[in-house]
Amino acid sequence: MQSDGFSNSLDAYNCTLDAYGKEGHMESFRSVFQRMKYNIMMNIYGEQRSIDEVAGVLTGLRECGLRPDLCSYNTLIKAYGIAETVEDAVCLVKEMRQNGIEPDEITSTNLITALQQNDKYLEAVKWSLWMKQRRL
Repeated sequence: MQSDGFSNSLDAYNCTLDAYGKEGHMESFRSVFQRMKYNIMMNIYGEQRSIDEVAGVLTGLRECGLRPDLCSYNTLIKAYGIAETVEDAVCLVKEMRQNGIEPDEITSTNLITALQQNDKYLEAVKWSLWMKQRRL
């Protein structure tokens, strides 16, 4: 079910959208839909190694008054790994924690995969141990 770090979150978004819509909470519906749209765009641009586009979408997300959520950060970490800018991926983990968002299993997988694919094996081991201490 969880092949790329995105599908479980997509299911959660769909359920949330459905619930807000059925209950008539349209403002919440629009907010979740906007966030979902931005996360999908970051994922697509990231897979294409269009890191400047990813940054532009992130700016757009923030300009709409939205903050990155766990799915956003996980998508960004994956995108930076694909684009071989792993230092930015590591900074994102630190940023998300500063913003009160704790890394999850997907964060761990995306970051460690990015580090390994970019020959940062020692750093991957370090982060793997850090995540293990947090039971991720």
